Amino acid sequence: MATLRLFGGLWRSRTAPPTVTAASVNAAGTVLTLTFNKAMANPAGKHAQFAANDGSARTFSAAALNADTTKIDLTISGSAIYIGATVTASYTVGTVVAGDGGVLATFSGQAVTNNSTVSSVTTSAVADAGVGYASAVEESAPSATAGDAATDGTVTVSDG
Repeated sequence: MATLRLFGGLWRSRTAPPTVTAASVNAAGTVLTLTFNKAMANPAGKHAQFAANDGSARTFSAAALNADTTKIDLTISGSAIYIGATVTASYTVGTVVAGDGGVLATFSGQAVTNNSTVSSVTTSAVADAGVGYASAVEESAPSATAGDAATDGTVTVSDG
């Protein structure tokens, strides 16, 4: 049982705080999992206390305790994190606690292993003379050129 003390108007646990030991993004690029040095309490509804960065500030739409209770799964809001992106995670002290009552302390710049297999290349349907074909478009990805879709319906993607 944790002992609580009032410090600066906030109740704080005297139990050692949990610490992050690893972090990773799943292959779909939609879930960031934080691994801790001890079992965590259910973080449901506390997702706003976490943030990520993959070149842009990212937020989460949900937080859940993993089947392995030393892990918290954070569902990424918006688009998936792309393959190759450098990802970091952060947390602003709030109400996330370990199963033993230890209060998670603020952290930032936590390195995240990016296991995403999601390409940043997107496809869209384009009509050419009444014949549809797909073209790949991306600001910084390999260039894409459409073959003669009216005759062969092919799309060629090249590295530059």
